[in-house]
Amino acid sequence: MGDRRARLARVLPRRPPAHRARDQSAFPYRFQRTDLWKPVYKWLESLEIESLVTSKQISEWLTSNPQIMNRLVEKHSKYHLIHYTQRMHLKLLKKRGKIPKVSVQADLWVTMLL
Repeated sequence: MGDRRARLARVLPRRPPAHRARDQSAFPYRFQRTDLWKPVYKWLESLEIESLVTSKQISEWLTSNPQIMNRLVEKHSKYHLIHYTQRMHLKLLKKRGKIPKVSVQADLWVTMLL
């Protein structure tokens, strides 16, 4: 009898406790972060430019929206805000089929390698 239980324990996965499963499904982490970044997504979608947003444009938008900036700065550094916003915009441009021109930094890397 004990041998059968040991085999079943190896085959069947353990179930998480009911309270943990309920809490995790009610508030998944990715949705909390998405809610935090929704205003930034909306702003990027409203832009009609075909090149990648610059850090200056992002900084200006953040300073003109202090409530959003304060919420984001609580969780992330300003460098991360700018970098992540540019990555989101790049993905948005790729989705639209408008991949931005090669940046100056990429051109410098190519010339250094040659």
